[in-house]
Amino acid sequence: MNDLPIDGFRNAIQATHGARALYRWHERVDEGFGGTPVWTGEVLVFELLDHPRASVIYCWEVDGEVTVVLGIPPVDSAQAAVRASIVAAGDSQGPTCGPVRHAHPAAIPRGRTSGVADGRPGRPEVAAGQRQCLVR
Repeated sequence: MNDLPIDGFRNAIQATHGARALYRWHERVDEGFGGTPVWTGEVLVFELLDHPRASVIYCWEVDGEVTVVLGIPPVDSAQAAVRASIVAAGDSQGPTCGPVRHAHPAAIPRGRTSGVADGRPGRPEVAAGQRQCLVR
Protein backbone atom coordinates (compact mmCIF):
# COMPACT_ATOMS: atom_id res chain seq x y z
CA MET A 1 0.00 0.00 0.00
CA ASN A 2 1.21 3.50 -0.82
CA ASP A 3 1.78 5.74 2.21
CA LEU A 4 1.21 8.97 0.28
CA PRO A 5 -2.32 10.43 0.14
CA ILE A 6 -4.02 10.75 -3.26
CA ASP A 7 -3.39 14.53 -3.28
CA GLY A 8 0.36 13.86 -3.04
CA PHE A 9 0.18 11.81 -6.23
CA ARG A 10 -1.89 14.53 -7.92
CA ASN A 11 0.73 17.12 -6.96
CA ALA A 12 3.51 14.90 -8.38
CA ILE A 13 1.58 14.46 -11.64
CA GLN A 14 0.95 18.21 -11.91
CA ALA A 15 4.59 19.04 -11.20
CA THR A 16 6.12 16.46 -13.53
CA HIS A 17 3.69 16.57 -16.45
CA GLY A 18 1.73 19.81 -16.00
CA ALA A 19 -1.59 18.00 -16.10
CA ARG A 20 -4.56 17.70 -13.78
CA ALA A 21 -5.54 14.15 -12.81
CA LEU A 22 -8.49 12.22 -11.38
CA TYR A 23 -7.90 9.07 -9.34
CA ARG A 24 -9.74 6.11 -10.91
CA TRP A 25 -8.54 2.85 -9.27
CA HIS A 26 -5.54 0.93 -8.00
CA GLU A 27 -4.08 -2.46 -8.90
CA ARG A 28 -1.65 -4.84 -7.29
CA VAL A 29 1.31 -5.63 -9.54
CA ASP A 30 3.73 -8.51 -9.06
CA GLU A 31 6.58 -8.27 -11.55
CA GLY A 32 9.20 -10.98 -11.86
CA PHE A 33 12.04 -12.07 -14.06
CA GLY A 34 12.99 -15.69 -14.56
CA GLY A 35 10.72 -16.75 -11.72
CA THR A 36 12.31 -14.29 -9.29
CA PRO A 37 10.18 -11.45 -7.88
CA VAL A 38 11.56 -8.06 -8.94
CA TRP A 39 8.85 -5.66 -7.77
CA THR A 40 5.59 -6.01 -5.85
CA GLY A 41 3.28 -3.15 -5.00
CA GLU A 42 0.16 -1.10 -5.57
CA VAL A 43 -0.14 1.04 -8.70
CA LEU A 44 -2.63 3.91 -8.75
CA VAL A 45 -4.31 4.72 -12.05
CA PHE A 46 -5.32 8.31 -12.79
CA GLU A 47 -7.18 9.84 -15.71
CA LEU A 48 -5.31 12.82 -17.15
CA LEU A 49 -7.59 15.75 -17.92
CA ASP A 50 -5.39 18.03 -19.96
CA HIS A 51 -2.26 16.23 -21.15
CA PRO A 52 -1.49 16.59 -24.87
CA ARG A 53 -0.39 12.97 -25.44
CA ALA A 54 -1.83 10.72 -22.73
CA SER A 55 -5.20 10.15 -21.12
CA VAL A 56 -3.96 7.84 -18.35
CA ILE A 57 -1.04 7.88 -15.92
CA TYR A 58 0.20 5.18 -13.53
CA CYS A 59 1.74 6.08 -10.14
CA TRP A 60 3.24 4.45 -7.09
CA GLU A 61 5.41 5.39 -4.13
CA VAL A 62 8.35 3.52 -2.64
CA ASP A 63 10.40 4.89 0.27
CA GLY A 64 9.08 8.42 -0.24
CA GLU A 65 9.78 8.53 -3.97
CA VAL A 66 6.85 8.76 -6.38
CA THR A 67 7.09 7.18 -9.82
CA VAL A 68 4.71 8.42 -12.51
CA VAL A 69 4.48 6.73 -15.91
CA LEU A 70 2.42 8.10 -18.78
CA GLY A 71 0.04 5.72 -20.52
CA ILE A 72 1.68 6.11 -23.93
CA PRO A 73 2.36 2.97 -26.03
CA PRO A 74 3.90 0.60 -25.28
CA VAL A 75 2.72 1.45 -21.74
CA ASP A 76 -0.94 0.39 -21.70
CA SER A 77 -1.38 -1.13 -18.23
CA ALA A 78 -0.13 -0.90 -14.65
CA GLN A 79 2.06 -3.97 -15.30
CA ALA A 80 3.60 -2.34 -18.40
CA ALA A 81 4.24 0.86 -16.41
CA VAL A 82 6.17 -1.07 -13.76
CA ARG A 83 8.18 -2.85 -16.47
CA ALA A 84 9.01 0.48 -18.13
CA SER A 85 10.19 1.86 -14.80
CA ILE A 86 12.40 -1.18 -14.16
CA VAL A 87 13.94 -0.88 -17.62
CA ALA A 88 14.52 2.86 -17.12
CA ALA A 89 16.17 2.29 -13.74
CA GLY A 90 18.52 -0.29 -15.27
CA ASP A 91 19.49 1.90 -18.24
CA SER A 92 23.19 2.56 -17.76
CA GLN A 93 23.28 5.12 -20.59
CA GLY A 94 21.34 7.67 -18.56
CA PRO A 95 18.04 9.49 -19.02
CA THR A 96 16.51 10.22 -22.40
CA CYS A 97 13.09 11.26 -23.63
CA GLY A 98 10.24 9.02 -22.47
CA PRO A 99 7.29 8.57 -20.11
CA VAL A 100 8.85 7.56 -16.74
CA ARG A 101 9.66 10.15 -14.08
CA HIS A 102 10.52 9.85 -10.41
CA ALA A 103 9.90 12.59 -7.88
CA HIS A 104 10.09 13.02 -4.13
CA PRO A 105 6.77 14.63 -3.15
CA ALA A 106 8.36 16.86 -0.51
CA ALA A 107 10.63 18.36 -3.18
CA ILE A 108 7.75 19.26 -5.51
CA PRO A 109 6.49 22.79 -5.06
CA ARG A 110 2.76 22.78 -5.70
CA GLY A 111 2.17 23.82 -9.32
CA ARG A 112 5.71 25.16 -9.88
CA THR A 113 8.41 23.94 -12.24
CA SER A 114 11.92 25.14 -12.84
CA GLY A 115 14.70 24.26 -15.26
CA VAL A 116 14.69 21.63 -17.95
CA ALA A 117 14.90 17.89 -17.41
CA ASP A 118 18.47 17.37 -18.53
CA GLY A 119 19.66 20.77 -19.70
CA ARG A 120 19.03 20.03 -23.37
CA PRO A 121 16.67 22.22 -25.39
CA GLY A 122 13.23 20.80 -26.09
CA ARG A 123 12.99 18.74 -22.92
CA PRO A 124 10.00 19.17 -20.59
CA GLU A 125 10.36 21.22 -17.44
CA VAL A 126 10.40 19.32 -14.17
CA ALA A 127 10.00 20.29 -10.55
CA ALA A 128 12.97 21.61 -8.63
CA GLY A 129 14.71 18.91 -6.61
CA GLN A 130 13.22 16.11 -8.69
CA ARG A 131 15.16 13.11 -9.94
CA GLN A 132 14.19 12.01 -13.40
CA CYS A 133 14.65 8.65 -15.09
CA LEU A 134 13.21 8.25 -18.57
CA VAL A 135 12.57 5.31 -20.88
CA ARG A 136 14.13 5.11 -24.37
